[in-house]
Amino acid sequence: MACRVHIGNGWYVSVTNGYNCVDLRRFYVPYKALHEHVHHTLDDVSLRLDEWAELIVLVLTIHERQPKLADICLQLCG
Repeated sequence: MACRVHIGNGWYVSVTNGYNCVDLRRFYVPYKALHEHVHHTLDDVSLRLDEWAELIVLVLTIHERQPKLADICLQLCG
């Protein structure tokens, strides 16, 4: 794994060596399990690098044009 970043509520963004994509995936710790036994859910999205770049531009545009949405997003992820 090249990089994994927690973005809130069990969701992580990761980039893995050898794959030209960005993976958004939710993880959880099963009931009564140790924190080291993290499992991923079936909730995930994989984007090619060009799709990821487009998404970043769209998010920045949305935040620029609708600052209230940017504030809500910061509250949810922060």
